[in-house]
Amino acid sequence: MHTMRHVGIYPGSFDPVHEGHIAFAKAALLAGKLEEVIFLPEKMPRGKPQVSSLTVRLNALRKETTQSERLRVMSLPMERFTVTDTLAILQSKFEDTRLALLVGSDIARTFQHRWPGLGTLLRTTDLIIGLRDKDAPEDIEKLMAFLEVKHGCKITYSILVTPHAHVASSKIRDAAMRESSTATAIADIT
Repeated sequence: MHTMRHVGIYPGSFDPVHEGHIAFAKAALLAGKLEEVIFLPEKMPRGKPQVSSLTVRLNALRKETTQSERLRVMSLPMERFTVTDTLAILQSKFEDTRLALLVGSDIARTFQHRWPGLGTLLRTTDLIIGLRDKDAPEDIEKLMAFLEVKHGCKITYSILVTPHAHVASSKIRDAAMRESSTATAIADIT
């Protein structure tokens, strides 16, 4: 008897990758009964004009995922994850596989405004939604109920809370910038 594989796909900027990303991927492995999670760093993420080079982010992700054979990194041929382009490529690459899309609740809230082809995604892919620090599970449940009615389909989803839900790449970048400018200021004084 042939069983279908279940693989998580995790697109994002990962600039930089941090403990929250890894914790969410590992929690998704368990909660979604996934065989593996594949990180898909985007060359040009939506709404983020200033990102580190893709090579830098790919190398950092590979380094962070070497400890787990169930976490992998793959480069996308297009600039960012889209339902129309990327999902079709992934579905053909992973035949006989049920895909689960890993997203933060902040991204899930943008589905109806910034995700052309959303109905296709919701019908063909499971969702594993990581709760961000200001979102409540009830808000995401209401959103999913609304999207089910709007798109006329049953959405298979899980909501995960991880200990690092408050960690954000932007906060890490901002802290690194402050440290860098403080170090420069100290160097100027001495």
